Amino acid sequence: TRLSLISTSITEIEQLQNKYCPYCDSVIYEQAILKAQNYNRKADIKINLVSASVKMGEEYLAKLIDELVDNALKYSPKGKEVYIYSSIQQDYYFLTIHDQGLGIPQKYMNHIDSYIQFDRQSNEQQGLGLGLGIIFKIVDLHNGYIEIESEQNKFTKIMIKIPIAKNLVL
Repeated sequence: TRLSLISTSITEIEQLQNKYCPYCDSVIYEQAILKAQNYNRKADIKINLVSASVKMGEEYLAKLIDELVDNALKYSPKGKEVYIYSSIQQDYYFLTIHDQGLGIPQKYMNHIDSYIQFDRQSNEQQGLGLGLGIIFKIVDLHNGYIEIESEQNKFTKIMIKIPIAKNLVL
């Protein structure tokens, strides 16, 4: 709801886009480990991050990682690794979360939105189906990009591009 309200106000969007996270790798790492501990799957998380300052406040970056890692762990079996890695290309921080789980059926790839859950009966999903909708909204409000590759019963790979914060005095 908060993200939807922000998206209706140019002033609030500008305020949101003026925030940055100077050490995004620390936030990503900490949030991923916390989520993995909640699932008792710390050994399944493989992290390889580069450091950068990104044009996204820490609060929203943490929420983004929380949702991404939650989905990766929720829809992949214990013992299967979840990879979290990043790179810097041009003016963007590229963050990838790659799991070896259920995958998203191809027929649903263009229908990802809030409150949408795929094959809920067979996957025994909990929650309201807001995760990917929240991810898309956060990325969109921060002038980022998102790409999803998935193959049913094999993997899901979510790649996020977040603008780099330049010319910052730390």
